Amino acid sequence: MKTSQFCSFLTANGCFVLRHGKRHDIWTNPKNNATYAIPRHGSQELSKRIVNEAREILGV
Repeated sequence: MKTSQFCSFLTANGCFVLRHGKRHDIWTNPKNNATYAIPRHGSQELSKRIVNEAREILGV
């Protein structure tokens, strides 16, 4: 899954960008106050590990 697609998925599930870092965006889910850093590489594929870990921590 590409980073831009995953960010759209997170937004659709109620998450939002808390802040922008140099190379990562910090996403948060207000329902459980969890945060996770997603690499900012819009056209590149995210590893399955990052996608699964982010979904588990953010609760989506």
